[in-house]
Amino acid sequence: MGKKSFTLVELLVAVGILMILLLLVIPNVWRARINSNESVAVSNLKSLNSSLQMYYMNNDSFPGDLTDLIPPISNPGYIAPELTDGSEAGYNFSYTQDSQDSFNIAAEPRRPGRTGNRYFYLDDIGEIHYSDESQASSSDPILK
Repeated sequence: MGKKSFTLVELLVAVGILMILLLLVIPNVWRARINSNESVAVSNLKSLNSSLQMYYMNNDSFPGDLTDLIPPISNPGYIAPELTDGSEAGYNFSYTQDSQDSFNIAAEPRRPGRTGNRYFYLDDIGEIHYSDESQASSSDPILK
């Protein structure tokens, strides 16, 4: 009889407190992950823009595909090979060469609402546009 132990009520209270804490923490962690993915997407778009502009200065045209920016086609390479596969940190990137003098890149969340909330668009001018609802275009607001 001298043993001390927790009662069922005490255990239920402890579990209840843990559940409340988890419910408060999980949305913040989820939001931070989405913000991080969006920041990586914008950073990748800026890197791609710089690399594409350097390629243009050296070749008088934009490449037909992002794989033209890595070895063996470009030596040395302009970007890390990981950026050419079209997917990074929860975002899918699609590059389109409109003409020798223009291009655009769309960045869309792989799973909207889970890997990112915003859609991004970059063109040869170097401005990044965003949309909260669907694929972004040059008519959407510019990211500041």
